Amino acid sequence: MSSSIKNRDVRSISIGSKISLLFKDSSIIEEQPALVGIIGIDKTQEDEDSHFPEMVDLLDKVWIQIGENERIYGDKKRSNEAIKEEIVFSLSEQMIEDFKHTEMMYAGVNHRKYNIKTKEIALSTVKSLAEDFK
Repeated sequence: MSSSIKNRDVRSISIGSKISLLFKDSSIIEEQPALVGIIGIDKTQEDEDSHFPEMVDLLDKVWIQIGENERIYGDKKRSNEAIKEEIVFSLSEQMIEDFKHTEMMYAGVNHRKYNIKTKEIALSTVKSLAEDFK
């Protein structure tokens, strides 16, 4: 059983009240280390009526930030086309080092209808994700 299934609660973050991001095991994509996440959207009827963004409109607007590094946005093009909600965050060597030193982590969405940033991500989540790179 993969660690993303065993540690689902630890590897999942909420970005506001509408969007969640569940990180799968890390990957090497195009020779670069990456975190792979699956986005979930919790829409109400009110959201439907107010034209809350669709999944396809949000995929390239979700970002993470590790330590003092720049935000990196998810990339749908590098993900598994069979999973519509999957996005990839390509990490630099510095980001991986910051993960290993359990630097702070943030996530957010940069969309005009849902622009939000999380508070600092729980240390247990950062540690779980960092384990993928040791």
